[in-house]
Amino acid sequence: GGGGRTARPSLAVNFYDPRGVPLPDAPPPAATATDPVAALVAENRRLGVQPDWHTTQPRWRHDDDIPTAVLIRALQAVHPGDPGDRAA
Repeated sequence: GGGGRTARPSLAVNFYDPRGVPLPDAPPPAATATDPVAALVAENRRLGVQPDWHTTQPRWRHDDDIPTAVLIRALQAVHPGDPGDRAA
């Protein structure tokens, strides 16, 4: 028996939009502070933000409680340009 072979000329990964047009490379990452956590905490304090464990929790308990605007934005993010999208 035998099998097919796959050759990969490089470790590069190319991404394409739905039309097959190659997407450009991502820009280099922005410069960050030496200690990004300390910088984030300092910025939050400067702005008067006091996040805690509950900050990341949704304020709704069931799918039916999700505000319509939030649901629409989430669906648009997952399915951009969907022909069924009437809100765009």
